[in-house]
Amino acid sequence: MSDSSANLDLFSGLVVYYLNDKLFCANYNDVFAIVIPADYPKNFSHSYLINSNLEIENVAISVIDLHSLFKLKRHKITLTSRIISLEIEGHTIGFLVDKVEEVITLNTSMRNDFKFIEYKNEKLLAGKVKYHDAVFYLPNFKKIVNESIDHY
Repeated sequence: MSDSSANLDLFSGLVVYYLNDKLFCANYNDVFAIVIPADYPKNFSHSYLINSNLEIENVAISVIDLHSLFKLKRHKITLTSRIISLEIEGHTIGFLVDKVEEVITLNTSMRNDFKFIEYKNEKLLAGKVKYHDAVFYLPNFKKIVNESIDHY
């Protein structure tokens, strides 16, 4: 694990979200859309995802189950659940989150309040971001996308 704030220099902001009781984040620049699952009723049944492909703004999206990848218990879809869609290296993916906590714009005056700790040996996590007392885990979406492509 190495300590670096240089990686956050590429971020204009963070989308902070919950998977269970853990906070995760995504680079705001990568986010294509944040949508409400109820807007896609044919993809959901009994409060669970049943079809892992959906279309948002005429773009086909494969929905990846981050709960399973990070060995977290899946919750039922609720009114606070969202699908976050990202564009990573030409691939558009989505993932279901329990709640979007906030969107943080990383302006120059607050950048020093954030500290990025890079994970060198973690397969699916790029690192974590510390902000005062909070910790946000940053998935390595490039590896997640590549693994998903290899799997299918």
